Amino acid sequence: MLHERGHKIIGRNLHSRYGELDIVTVTNRTLHVVEVKTRRGNTFGAGAEAVTSSKLRKMRNTVSRLQQEGRLPRFAYRMHLVEVTHGSGKQGWKVTFYNDIFL
Repeated sequence: MLHERGHKIIGRNLHSRYGELDIVTVTNRTLHVVEVKTRRGNTFGAGAEAVTSSKLRKMRNTVSRLQQEGRLPRFAYRMHLVEVTHGSGKQGWKVTFYNDIFL
């Protein structure tokens, strides 16, 4: 999905003292921070509902820290969400990409 959109993955599960970034990609000198939420059904709510303002703040702080440490390029960045859900029965997996998430 990301490759089809022209993204080059430059990091997975990157950690700092502020949190973790699931996937980091780059396109045309822009970083893309991708949060991945996986759910089997909606018992605990949709994956998108788990991305709170607190989570977004941690992601922003993590990007800044990793850029300061030289572990990520100092490009402007955008944050996205990939929600992966498994339906009941034979519905299988559904992948939804949300561009530019923020609260």
